Amino acid sequence: MLLNELTTYLKDRLNKKPLNPRHILSQFKLNNEDYRHSYEYTDPRYYPFFYYLGKKIKPSNLLEFGLEMGIESGCFIHGCKTLNGYLGFKSLLQNYWSPRLALCNIKNVLNKKIDYWYGDTEDPEFIKAFLSKKWDCVLMLKSNLTNRYYLDLAWNQMPIGGYLIVDNIKSIEINNCFKDFCIIKNREGNFLDTRYGTGIIIK
Repeated sequence: MLLNELTTYLKDRLNKKPLNPRHILSQFKLNNEDYRHSYEYTDPRYYPFFYYLGKKIKPSNLLEFGLEMGIESGCFIHGCKTLNGYLGFKSLLQNYWSPRLALCNIKNVLNKKIDYWYGDTEDPEFIKAFLSKKWDCVLMLKSNLTNRYYLDLAWNQMPIGGYLIVDNIKSIEINNCFKDFCIIKNREGNFLDTRYGTGIIIK
């Protein structure tokens, strides 16, 4: 699928046919029920975006950097019926995190083998899981992505035609990092006006 075709479809869904987030989010568990009343949870330009994205592209394997509650990837998987593999990564340098909630949410929508790693990308266990597949869709979510390390890491294990999705593009540092990456890889990157801004590039 051409990048402009995908971008046009997503913009159309976000602008003309907004989906009530509660229609897809009611199946996911939260660590705080008050979150259901938050602006992020109820914003039709955040979680529904991942659902629309999953419905339009047809990847076999999904790699997620910045795994938290598993709701973004859960929405994506809920819309996508072609996935055979999933690997989520959470950096050990961030605040304490338990994988139980995220795994529960992802297992609720994906009846396949689910891998995750809470640690460092140089850990042998992560490297083994990471190199076991070609990741034709990569989600980078709410990360403090101020350098190209994760972009390069994911790109090298993506097949031609794979999708790289970078959230939080409204951050100046992440925006500049993404733009520089597109120039270096000689690829066009498109931007979508989601809640935090999203950049998409196809390998």
